[in-house]
Amino acid sequence: MDHKEQLAGIAEMYAQLPLSACDNIRLLRLQGGQFYTPLVGTLIVGDMTEKSGKHTYDALSYAWGAATLRRRLLLIGPKQSQKYALPITDNLYTALRRLRHSWMPRVIWVDAICINQDDVKERSQQVGSMRFIYGWAKNVYVWLGDAELPGRADRYALRFDRALKPDAVIESLRAPRSSPSRTFSAFVSMLNTALPQTSPSWHTRAWVYQEYHLARNIVWCIGPYQQKYTKLEFAKLSHLAYQYRPTEDLKSFKDAVLQLSAPFTQRGISTFAWSFEVDPRKSKGAQMSVHTHAAITQNMRCRYAMDKVYSLLGVMDFQSSAQMRPDYSKSSSWVFAEATWLSLEMSHDFAVLLNARGVASPVAPADLPSWAFDSVNGLFYHFPSSCGSLFEIWLGSDLPDPSPRLSDDHKELRLNGSAMDSITHASQETIDADTPNISTYERFVAMAGALAEQEAWRGQKRPKIRAWPPIDVQTRIASGSAFPIDVEAWNDIFPLSRVSKEHADHLGEPVAWASCVTMFVTAGGHLGLTTAACAREDVVFVVKGCPYPLIICKLGERYAFRGCAYIPAYSYQDFSTTIMESPCNIALV
Repeated sequence: MDHKEQLAGIAEMYAQLPLSACDNIRLLRLQGGQFYTPLVGTLIVGDMTEKSGKHTYDALSYAWGAATLRRRLLLIGPKQSQKYALPITDNLYTALRRLRHSWMPRVIWVDAICINQDDVKERSQQVGSMRFIYGWAKNVYVWLGDAELPGRADRYALRFDRALKPDAVIESLRAPRSSPSRTFSAFVSMLNTALPQTSPSWHTRAWVYQEYHLARNIVWCIGPYQQKYTKLEFAKLSHLAYQYRPTEDLKSFKDAVLQLSAPFTQRGISTFAWSFEVDPRKSKGAQMSVHTHAAITQNMRCRYAMDKVYSLLGVMDFQSSAQMRPDYSKSSSWVFAEATWLSLEMSHDFAVLLNARGVASPVAPADLPSWAFDSVNGLFYHFPSSCGSLFEIWLGSDLPDPSPRLSDDHKELRLNGSAMDSITHASQETIDADTPNISTYERFVAMAGALAEQEAWRGQKRPKIRAWPPIDVQTRIASGSAFPIDVEAWNDIFPLSRVSKEHADHLGEPVAWASCVTMFVTAGGHLGLTTAACAREDVVFVVKGCPYPLIICKLGERYAFRGCAYIPAYSYQDFSTTIMESPCNIALV
């Protein structure tokens, strides 16, 4: 049978098992067998709402690996005489051989097998059901890769000694001075030996983020060895691993736990520690925006660009996920634009604008709007709040709700707000070769602190006149495209440690940072900073609830988004709002 006939046969097999209802899924009934015998199975259609337990199933979480489909899974069709050879990857082939039972069938859900990957409509519908597929599975088997322990005693302990219980592991972490059991030492040895060898890396795949968080029970699998934990047990284990100082026996285990849990935790605390144990809508992670989840998973990879967003929908709160349905017939720019709007409309997460295309993604798709974030190539960072509660307290009564609206073609975002000021001069800061070798992030924090101190003394007699910002700052910015900062100026900037630290507290630890800092002067005579390129006559636009002004550029009747700004003058109660124009509705493109 040639390749075309083979593909036609597989399409025929899926057509004979249609998913007629949204609650239907296909399940693989994998026949029992020894490790080296061929893989044979049957596809059946199950109902996720079935309460009788007729289709109790497990689910597999794994990395697809190389796109080459060199292995075959023999599937028996609805009619026993029908047999189909389904191509699968090496990693999946090995996982199924390790996970199948010796003498009895195993019912398991595997995305590459149970979804017709060539049917765009079906793939879109099934991806939208991931929340339920993984959430209702009895166990989620996490396949880390194939490996064998070199020591016979360790292999024997892990195969036949059942003393390695989650409570025993947690107790070992709480009391690291106690001697670990033989089985525990063997498990540590396995992790230490196997994790560097496993390929491809499971925890760098974008889809595992929701697969892990949706699971009720996790079974970690390396080669023939398996270890089961509930979500709560592994959350406790991860938290303890971050806290304690291990002995040599436990160091490898701690390193392994931290490696496995890193994509799912923040400072050792799982963002979903309690999710899906009681009510998924009450978990901290379920309340976060699409953009926040994208920032956490930015270093994780997937085959299709839009899956950087679709792989997060299963862990969103129900209202947000209901607003966005996977659709693989759309472009990645369409999906990124919708995710940006969703972060603004449902979660009021204006930090998404910090990471918009023009600011943080120089290699974004050409058709991506200037205001949309690129979740594949974009950077994710924060900088000091220039307004904080100012817009809510001083300007709140004068600003309408932002009411973000997305156009039908996903090219235009409409926002309510008000034009506050305009830029008269702007240039990027440059540093001499003799100035401190510090990051753009540190330069931004230091300059923000210096500007804030200048505004704090505005209108008062200063006890000491500092050299920076210089009195002729406007002239120096207007003189060219670059604003030089020499060694003497940095000596005036960096002693402002108190002010800089206050602003650094607002920043948190950035995952990445922009490549430049632009300094500008507004028509109102105020100094500001931004990480985007801006120019004369750009508009400073303020939006209710957004903690920083937006820099926008007029394009006929619409505007292009430049970036977010830091203007310390806006943070003070005595700031005059008389220059603020009447509220209006603008269209960003």
